[in-house]
Amino acid sequence: MATIQTRPNDKPKSDLLEAIEDTRRYRNLHGPFKTAEEAVSSILEDE
Repeated sequence: MATIQTRPNDKPKSDLLEAIEDTRRYRNLHGPFKTAEEAVSSILEDE
């Protein structure tokens, strides 16, 4: 399972954590991503 790296003072937002959990459980999937890793990679590309 992939881990999410954050900056030391950053706390993951609850909506992001919920989206990752939904992806893991295959529920509420409305986006173009098949895995949590794909979704997180897409988010990190924008930084």
